[in-house]
Amino acid sequence: MAASENLEFAGFSFSTTVRAIPDSLREAAHVCAASKLHFLLPCSESIAVQLYGPAIKAGEFVMGYPDELGETATSPEPEIFRRNGTFVAFRKFHTRVAAFRKYLREQASSPEEEELIAAKMVGRWRSGAPLVLAPTSDDPSLGADLDRNNAFSYKDDSKGFKCPFSAHIRRVNPRDALRNEIVAVNLHQFLRRGTN
Repeated sequence: MAASENLEFAGFSFSTTVRAIPDSLREAAHVCAASKLHFLLPCSESIAVQLYGPAIKAGEFVMGYPDELGETATSPEPEIFRRNGTFVAFRKFHTRVAAFRKYLREQASSPEEEELIAAKMVGRWRSGAPLVLAPTSDDPSLGADLDRNNAFSYKDDSKGFKCPFSAHIRRVNPRDALRNEIVAVNLHQFLRRGTN
């Protein structure tokens, strides 16, 4: 499935991405069907699982392995409950897509401006192209390119002129923008799987 076909809230395309995990767990991320996290990741030959960013320690996702601080989880007990285990949270959101679209129409003077406002709120164009790489107009080929549409940082956008600080993708994953200043970004990771 192309990124443009993997639509979520209000018609936005979000590619499925996984932080790079070293060694055998990294290989497991490539072979989604073999992963015990198959309910979080789309397990289909038609959907690519995209790895991005510097590798982080497996213990940030899977218990029984060292995390970014070099520590290994010591609970729950007995040890068999935590070895190769993880925590899962399911959260159901009620999205008000009609209200979102109405807000865009009320704030914009043209359909093009509606798209720009929506992109500034989300941090990506509807095609999936990130504002950091396409700040002034949508780039559908970038949005469809699973190798490029998540390979970006905020180092050249420290003021938030391309992608506002309040944009969804920037708040959820600040990447290098806050590295070791406000939060240790490698300690706040999660695997996300949106569904409709």
